Amino acid sequence: LVYGPHSKEVLFLKQLRDNLLSKTTEGKEIIGLYYQWSPEIVKLMLKDNEFRLEVKKIIDGILPSISQGVK
Repeated sequence: LVYGPHSKEVLFLKQLRDNLLSKTTEGKEIIGLYYQWSPEIVKLMLKDNEFRLEVKKIIDGILPSISQGVK
């Protein structure tokens, strides 16, 4: 909803999940929380475009820091 399913942002986050987070206990916990909370967050974003835009703004703000830290 925030980005297209094949966007560079989604592809990056999937790589982060598969190649980094899934390798550690803490990362696995983060992945679990994502899958626990994301269905409700998606429902809210479908009902409230302003909320969706705020979520996108937050993600856009942290993605550069994450990608720099991974390189």
